[in-house]
Amino acid sequence: MIRMYRAFAGDYAVKGYAEFVRLLLQGNKKAMLWHCTAGKDRAGTAAVIIEEILGIPREVIIADYLTTNEHLKGELIRLTAFVKQQAGTDSPLADESLRYLFGADEDFIKAYYEAAADKYGSMDGLIREGLGLSDRDREELKEMYLL
Repeated sequence: MIRMYRAFAGDYAVKGYAEFVRLLLQGNKKAMLWHCTAGKDRAGTAAVIIEEILGIPREVIIADYLTTNEHLKGELIRLTAFVKQQAGTDSPLADESLRYLFGADEDFIKAYYEAAADKYGSMDGLIREGLGLSDRDREELKEMYLL
């Protein structure tokens, strides 16, 4: 999972996130919905990027990311039981593995931040260089999406 989160700062993923942010800039004051399989990896990283652009403090962003575990708690319990039943196991190792696969973990998002810093110097560098956003783009996103 940590390798995957580090890959979200790689060229291929950053190109996709740049396209996503450009769509947000064209929002015309409309709502935007984005998701992925579990809603916390690719979509969660997209939310991190947007919150960074909007100037949300990092500790708030990380706390927001981790609320995934609270919101999906019941779903994670059902999903884990289903996967264990299908696999024919009752191993506690399965519980731990599935929690890592389907849950949000602070180490995952911190690995993303570290990878962004390694490649771009900082999240600001990823936003400017990787996503190609100007100060004006950032201000426009703030005008559009902050109350």
